[in-house]
Amino acid sequence: MHSDVFLATGYSHMVCEDYILGNDTAVVLCDGCSSSSQTDVGARILAHTAMETVKHGFEPNDNKLIDNATDVALNFPGLQEEALDCTLSMCYVAKDRIHIILYSDGVFFYKDKNGNISFEVVNFKDNTPFYLNYKNNPFRIASFRTLNPLLGVSISKTVTYCHRNYAKESEITGVNVANSELPVSDSFPLDEMEFVGIASDGILSFEKDAFEVLTELTSFKTTNGEFMKRRAKRFLKDNFHYDDLSIGVIML
Repeated sequence: MHSDVFLATGYSHMVCEDYILGNDTAVVLCDGCSSSSQTDVGARILAHTAMETVKHGFEPNDNKLIDNATDVALNFPGLQEEALDCTLSMCYVAKDRIHIILYSDGVFFYKDKNGNISFEVVNFKDNTPFYLNYKNNPFRIASFRTLNPLLGVSISKTVTYCHRNYAKESEITGVNVANSELPVSDSFPLDEMEFVGIASDGILSFEKDAFEVLTELTSFKTTNGEFMKRRAKRFLKDNFHYDDLSIGVIML
């Protein structure tokens, strides 16, 4: 079991506001909000805090993660709380399962040992995500609830059954999660999966279809060493992306 991650600045960005970390059993990704200040720094703080939290036991409903990240941010010279206006996507192994948790929008994907590939995109209506740091600011959480009383999370799901990269059948479904303040989560038995990964929404900013992008990015010739970086660098030689791109895979 091992992981690898890749990060690249989008052509529309002067500063990369994505950040991603990986170790043998976990990948953590944060995507900073472009309309908030210094989220490139906030994404790094939140990602490192999340990785340390996963190492010591993570509970999805525990505020410890965002509390610790907020403490770091507010003690960082010149940094404001809004620097933590970032998505948080986590993929990690616990006991005999691999878990995926997305706070705000993002992408996750997985391939089982039968060759079935699934690619799921989580979007918020009107591009108004609920960031985790809202929990520590009563004014911002009240504003979110007042301005967006009917907002939910739109989960667009594309499932393609593949054998040797040949798509035999596709299915697209949409799911609405009524409470947009809750994370989107899933988990899978380790012995049923070949790999599991997460990506920022930069994967949707190519001119190609998103599933085609994902399929090419995960067509690994070998899975040793920096397999994700090698594949992504080759892919980006001939493909243009507007938004920051971060992607990480745990190979099981």
